[in-house]
Amino acid sequence: STQSRSSAASDVYKRQVQAAEGLITIEGHTDNIPIAFSTRFRSNWDLSAARSGAVADYLLSQYTFENGLMVSGLADTRPLTSNNTSEGRAKNRRIELVIDGSY
Repeated sequence: STQSRSSAASDVYKRQVQAAEGLITIEGHTDNIPIAFSTRFRSNWDLSAARSGAVADYLLSQYTFENGLMVSGLADTRPLTSNNTSEGRAKNRRIELVIDGSY
């Protein structure tokens, strides 16, 4: 079932996060469409930082990070693909975990 595959993938990610040796940076990304003004997010920069912060909050509630955890909001500065289609924009709205093993 889809749920069991999702659970298995989640278990793999959990083991990888627990085994990480180095600084983990959580990068939040958006597409290039400016968000409508709201009291919560003033820009895609705020939105991307909030996304990565929410992931950091979750990870910190589950694990201990001896080498540190950093949060970064990158807005639309590093797209994976073109923002010219809804599919491309969806791929660009994401979170990435980057592990720097030099720490």
